[in-house]
Amino acid sequence: MISLVMMAQVSIERDIMRVPYSQHHIPPIVIRDDNFQAVAGILFDTVKLITDEAGLGVKLLSVPRKRISQFLIERQLDLHCIANPAWYTDQQLSWSESIFPNADIVVTHKQIKHINALLEQPSFSLGTVLGYRYPELEQALESGKIKRADSVSSRGSMARFIKGELDGFVIAKNEANYLMHLDRFNYFEINNTFIHCAYGPSLSSQTQQKLNSAITRLKEKQAFKTMLQQYIR
Repeated sequence: MISLVMMAQVSIERDIMRVPYSQHHIPPIVIRDDNFQAVAGILFDTVKLITDEAGLGVKLLSVPRKRISQFLIERQLDLHCIANPAWYTDQQLSWSESIFPNADIVVTHKQIKHINALLEQPSFSLGTVLGYRYPELEQALESGKIKRADSVSSRGSMARFIKGELDGFVIAKNEANYLMHLDRFNYFEINNTFIHCAYGPSLSSQTQQKLNSAITRLKEKQAFKTMLQQYIR
């Protein structure tokens, strides 16, 4: 794991990438200390790997989730590396290649093995995250066949599930691997989402190419895979 303090100690001669993190990010995406200060996590490790490989510096900024796309477009941020083109659709953003998989899964006590079986349930209360879209489940959620139960984070959904308030909940697999012993539960993937970096218009094509080349080299060295293994419970 890479400390946020270490990430701030960058040389002033280096180009500094302004990168967001948000209060909604839970472990292991962002890990906080006892004072609720962000100190480490997958987001920080991913950005640090990429910017170091590209010879760039980085400055982490706390930004409300709903403002990330806007701040990228307005050139207040440079890149966001826990992102997917389906989540941020503004045409002014450019995208890296995929960095690592981050499938959404449904965790449940019911003997359901795939999404079609979930959609065939006569009723199902599903823990979801406030403001998040789940395209694979959208029709069933809108019809009420699957009852949406929002929490501020997937950790909140997990707590409600453990209390017996929900039939299941949606969570990114990388988060689930950190928060719980996933092999003790029944779960199945509902998509094959991958994480990318979103580039704002503040980045020149030359800088984007540096970042893209860095990502390619890191994938060849399996650096992201090694990093993610630190966060499996």
